[in-house]
Amino acid sequence: MLLRDKIKYSSLALLLPWAAAAQPANTYIANGANVYSYGNVAIYGDLENNGNFGSEALKTTTFYGANWKNGATATFPIVSGAGGTFQFVQPRPAPYANNVQQNLEGGYVSGAQPSFPNLQVNNANNISQVNSATRVANNLDFVAGKQVINATDLFMGSAAGNGGTGTITGYDENKYVVTNSTLGHLVKESYTGAYTYPVGMNTSSYTPAKVNNTIANGMHVNVTNYASSPAPRTGATGVDRTWNIYADNATGNSTIDLEHDTTTEQTAFQPNAHFVTRYVSTTPNMAGDQTSFDKWERNNYGPGTIPGTLTTGSPIASASDRSRAYTTFATNASGNSGYFTKASGPLCVNVRAYIEGALYNNGNAVAGDGRPLMRDNLRQSPYTGQNFIPVKDPYEFATTFISASALANKYTKLPPQNAGYPQLQQVTDSATVFGVTGQDAIVDWVFVELRDKSNSATVYSTRAGLLQRDGDIVDVDGKSCLAFPDIPLDSYYVAVRHRNHLGAMTANVQSFDSLQSLVDFTVPTTPIYDKGIYLGYNYAGLGEKANVKGTYSALWAGDLSVNGRIKYTNPNADITVISNDVLNFPTNVNGSANFAAAFAYFQGDWDLDSRSRYSGSGNDVTRLGLQVSFYPLNTTGSTNFNFIFEQLP
Repeated sequence: MLLRDKIKYSSLALLLPWAAAAQPANTYIANGANVYSYGNVAIYGDLENNGNFGSEALKTTTFYGANWKNGATATFPIVSGAGGTFQFVQPRPAPYANNVQQNLEGGYVSGAQPSFPNLQVNNANNISQVNSATRVANNLDFVAGKQVINATDLFMGSAAGNGGTGTITGYDENKYVVTNSTLGHLVKESYTGAYTYPVGMNTSSYTPAKVNNTIANGMHVNVTNYASSPAPRTGATGVDRTWNIYADNATGNSTIDLEHDTTTEQTAFQPNAHFVTRYVSTTPNMAGDQTSFDKWERNNYGPGTIPGTLTTGSPIASASDRSRAYTTFATNASGNSGYFTKASGPLCVNVRAYIEGALYNNGNAVAGDGRPLMRDNLRQSPYTGQNFIPVKDPYEFATTFISASALANKYTKLPPQNAGYPQLQQVTDSATVFGVTGQDAIVDWVFVELRDKSNSATVYSTRAGLLQRDGDIVDVDGKSCLAFPDIPLDSYYVAVRHRNHLGAMTANVQSFDSLQSLVDFTVPTTPIYDKGIYLGYNYAGLGEKANVKGTYSALWAGDLSVNGRIKYTNPNADITVISNDVLNFPTNVNGSANFAAAFAYFQGDWDLDSRSRYSGSGNDVTRLGLQVSFYPLNTTGSTNFNFIFEQLP
């Protein structure tokens, strides 16, 4: 029926046709006019409401026109119950048949301004909000199509707000709110409990969010892609979606649940190991579970919940949910902490190793669990009390007594070591990191390689990390597991190397779970790669030096020339490095080989006690000689033995 057949009004001049006879009459409700529908009515043409359009519970006003506009003075009085439903429908039946997208200018700003009691979307061509926000007091129901809000907000009511229940029904991956601008948000006024925001950034990508408030708060939700977001995330380990979520009140207690479609996953994203993350804007930061070296939280990861359940239809097989709790929120759309996304990784590797030089003459110091502890003499010199460990990665940056070129040929740096992560190459809070004592005190920098699971000779990714006294290798914050951003969360061979020791590698590929748990080079139960029969010698079991302290193994000390072998005599003798350290030390003005005060970060410091000494008590030359003489394959004990090689493919 036409509107006039089921409507009661107070003045003969309220409804004015403003269209040609060939089209259905457009409707205008004047400022101050009262129109009440007591039955199911239909509006075939466009409508502008500047007055009061009342409705009765369980009754439907069906709008077939192309344009609905609410003026600033418009209201929607409720005649009974929760009021009627205003249904936007296409196609329009004959005789004025059409099938178009409908435009809705909601006219809402705040307070008691126009609020539909109930709104229903039943248009496969969608409803497009234009010019101003829309508010629905009680229920928004999706039957067909989507509500595209552009740069405007869509408010859902609340009993704690301006009245109403603010529920949304009928949404699924084909029917939802499209936030196709960074400016428009789906807003639920003050509420507690779980509320699903069925949003997507366009008409073909449904990526909803759920916010569970334990403290009453109003929440604003929008979703876009990285390119459009003011806080884009770099790398390829995420999903190409950024949710902008902010609150009316900064203090809250809410769980954010984000659901993504698998088509949004980037190339290095791992569905079984990802997390919800929030933009922090500073780097590094400890806003999450671990230190992050980009501008997003770094949190503990795990599998998502599949299929996706943020729908009123069947669970979505191609979608995955994951959540995280927060207690503070941005209070405007541009607040840094208002941006959320999902990411996997970075691959976080837990590796433990000993370097023989620092384990030598350790005074039988042990950790809380009885494992031996290395000396941290480079961190706190027993001679001067100074810290000599450099702030920057010595495998990348020259130090006072070690040139970068001396290490560059041996230590090939691959992403993320040289791929836009300078924050991974230096300690930013040296006072804190090098101030730690006890078993977690820092011994030195080490170099960790992840090698291709199909070919152990192929280095896939590298990182410099910090070695603690108990053998744990940690990131540059001195405590987090070693991060490898932007590489696949996969299985790898693991190699550990040190600037004046022979490196070692696992004999077996380490699974993703093992990398997260612990790869322990210190115990004999971890098989270590060796060359086997090589140059006439059998190197089986010599990938590391066994039984250095009890049953514990360590990297062989003495590769002072950084050439992958240990030699006492020329040519290419490692003893020459010790000599150069001592003779060229600035305060050794007489060039004495017996100089005993060369304290620094030296390549020739065999036992890493912060002193390089050529002769006299505790000299490094003698220790190098003993290493060569007692090497298991050196059956004659000669210092001329030239076959101590690094056991790496």
